[in-house]
Amino acid sequence: MISVQPYHKIKKFYENFVSFFNLVLMGSINVFTPLQFKVKPIGAFGPCLLCEKDLYFSIGGHQIAKDKVLEDLEIGKKFIKNNKNVFCFGGKNTINFRMYPDGLGSLINGYSRSFSRKFS
Repeated sequence: MISVQPYHKIKKFYENFVSFFNLVLMGSINVFTPLQFKVKPIGAFGPCLLCEKDLYFSIGGHQIAKDKVLEDLEIGKKFIKNNKNVFCFGGKNTINFRMYPDGLGSLINGYSRSFSRKFS
């Protein structure tokens, strides 16, 4: 599996709040740390995943993570558990995205949904 965390393109001030969570996610996967070449990643980034179709379905696809908030992380974990390689990259100068470009309300709504699902 190849997993890319797109570069977070920021155009409005409030979009900076999302950057914190993206940085925490990137660091917690074990890829962008001083030990990145000595430890395996613990999962994958979801915005941009690429894998062989047969491998995806052999591990159960998105069904294995349908009740998880971070389904991409769970799918990556399943690949790793089944001794499949997961390669994680940062997308700067390759692929980028904006999160919640429609306003602060959409950011609050998006994160509220994620947090409420996680703790309910």
